[in-house]
Amino acid sequence: MKIRRSVNILGHDYKVKREPLGGNVAGVTRFPERTIALEKTLKGETLTLTFLHEIWHAYQYENGDMQIMHPQVQEKSCDQFASFIISLKKQKVI
Repeated sequence: MKIRRSVNILGHDYKVKREPLGGNVAGVTRFPERTIALEKTLKGETLTLTFLHEIWHAYQYENGDMQIMHPQVQEKSCDQFASFIISLKKQKVI
């Protein structure tokens, strides 16, 4: 999957950057800045899963779900979304 430099989430443009994040951090969404940062060393399916995971965080933020969801539920939801989209791509549904 090609990782775009920007993505529009519910009318808000998010810049996507590759940068060294350190530790075990694969990706982070910075909401006030509307930036998605992805670990520079990620490749292949791990990069795609992380990108989709962070996009779902941005979606949750923009639609208001983040304000009512427990952080553990947010993380699980993002993981499930990313895995689901990958499975649909593998089946050539999308």
